[in-house]
Order: sequence, then structure tokens, then C-alpha cells
Amino acid sequence: LAPNEIEVGRNLGAECIALGYGQEAIAVTAAISALAPDNSGIAANHSLALLIGGDIDGALREVQRATGLDPEDPITQGLKRLIEDVRDGAVRFPSKMETW
Repeated sequence: LAPNEIEVGRNLGAECIALGYGQEAIAVTAAISALAPDNSGIAANHSLALLIGGDIDGALREVQRATGLDPEDPITQGLKRLIEDVRDGAVRFPSKMETW
């Protein structure tokens, strides 16, 4: 809708994640990440989209990048724990995120 508007893309990505549209969320958050590569929140959103889309390795790489950009962010730290729990089999792959 507005490919160069970061907030529009962030909101569209969030809606795709909330609805469980994993591949669409990945495409949107990847495009927004390219526009704002130093934004830890956008990197974390892309990581979450990758997780919803079933790409655990990509999700781990992206959450590590987000953590490197903002090591103190508690939301990113929680997302990292969730991804690790999914990887370790303690939690099932989420198909969507009901709360945003």
C-alpha cells in the first residue's frame, strides 16, 4: 500500500502475524527491515514473522540481530526465549500471535 512508509509496513506486518499469514508477514517485514536495518523493533518483528512462517533458523538469526541492536530490550529477550523454546521442543510452533 505504501512501500516506503515504515509505520504502514510495521502495522501490516503485525496484522499478518496476528492473523497467521506467515509468508505474507515474512515478505512485509523483510521489506521494512531493508528500509530500517538498524531498527531493533523491526528486526524483532521480522524474527517473529519468520517464526510464524515456520523458519526457526531464520527466526533465531534475526532475533540475534535484533538483540545486537538493542541488548536491553525485554520484548526481544522474551521473543528470543520463545524461539529457543520452540527450537528445543518445549513449545509448539505458533501459527499466529493473538496478542500484539
